[in-house]
Amino acid sequence: MATPIKGEGLPNGSRLLKVYATSPDGARRIVHLLAVADDTLFLLFYRDKKDAVGANITIKNKVFRQQLHKHLELLQKDLQEGAFEVWED
Repeated sequence: MATPIKGEGLPNGSRLLKVYATSPDGARRIVHLLAVADDTLFLLFYRDKKDAVGANITIKNKVFRQQLHKHLELLQKDLQEGAFEVWED
């Protein structure tokens, strides 16, 4: 189940979704950017629950906020350069 979370500097018409996951190596946190108009999901983070980002995925966490801006810039660059793969079900 995905939980909406607050963000800043998000593209218009988008929102952040946080998902909890379990792996053989322990708990993980996943953050997607959702383009609401067409239900397109972009993976931004797959982090260990114990690292500085994964432990507190909120905009109040300075480390998360910095990484969010960095990953949004990387996503924008990849989209502009066509450096992505489309997965459809």
